[in-house]
Amino acid sequence: MRIIQQQNNFSFLQESLDFLKEIYALTKIFPIEEKNGLISKLRESAINIVSGISKWKSQHLKKDKTQYLYFSLDNANEIEALLLVSHTLKYITKDQFDTNASGIQRIIIVLRELIRKAEHKEKLIEQNDN
Repeated sequence: MRIIQQQNNFSFLQESLDFLKEIYALTKIFPIEEKNGLISKLRESAINIVSGISKWKSQHLKKDKTQYLYFSLDNANEIEALLLVSHTLKYITKDQFDTNASGIQRIIIVLRELIRKAEHKEKLIEQNDN
């Protein structure tokens, strides 16, 4: 069971890395004046998702692990909003928006499920400590 969970976590990390590559490719078409605006915000948020998941995976203590998942979730929500802004400003097409919005929604769903499971485990640990 633990090996399957580790494989699933690795798959999710890989999925997040693939999404990061998509964001980098997408932002290459943005106007140069967005270099310090939407481009950097989208890229930084995508990096932060991967970073948060990596930190979550590397923590040996179960307590407070969820903070890294929440960090990733906050950044995923920011990407969702920034994609909408990018589409509204006509920097990306509807198809590009739909594809990337679908990708970030998948990441958000998995993060929420991981948070739910992690918080349940933390409650069990707290109960055992008391």
